[in-house]
Amino acid sequence: MNHQSSNYAKHEAKNPFQKWLIRRFHVNIVQLSKKTNAKFIFEAGCGEGFSSREIISIGNSQLIGLDINLGSIFMAQKKCPTGSFLQGDILHLPFSDSIFDLVVSLEVLEHLADPPAALNELCRVSREWLILSVPNEPYFCLANFLRGKNLKRWGNDPGHINHWTKRSFVHFVERRCVVIEKTLSFPWIILLCKIK
Repeated sequence: MNHQSSNYAKHEAKNPFQKWLIRRFHVNIVQLSKKTNAKFIFEAGCGEGFSSREIISIGNSQLIGLDINLGSIFMAQKKCPTGSFLQGDILHLPFSDSIFDLVVSLEVLEHLADPPAALNELCRVSREWLILSVPNEPYFCLANFLRGKNLKRWGNDPGHINHWTKRSFVHFVERRCVVIEKTLSFPWIILLCKIK
């Protein structure tokens, strides 16, 4: 299962507890987004537009989403018709420096072979703010394992090649950004950051 179909399955799950976790995650993302007063927002790794739809619901802002999977882009455009979506690579963003008020990248960095290069690109295109999230390990794997998911991999998602605790993720991000707020939305870590 690739990242995009895994993301779709996660958001379309019928399990009431999983639906509640996803809803809580989106509420936290929207609350952090509101704190930035951003008008021009970019979501890197937007997938099928589930988070984009929540972020743009704040109103009065323009959103551009990018994902490597073309099928996901088509779905995102349907879900979020007022946004603009394009196919592209997070390591080579097709934008000039410091163009966006807010750059959002949710549940993406754990999938990448070179997360420092991706973070550099995200920082490059942001004028001021970033919101980043990754699974909070080992709790993410443990939660998967306890519900019988990815048992042979001890709960680890097959697409996850990077694993962070809250502390290690903050340390990773602080190389490039100032972390303004840390939010734990089980089983995820969400950081609101400013460009140094």
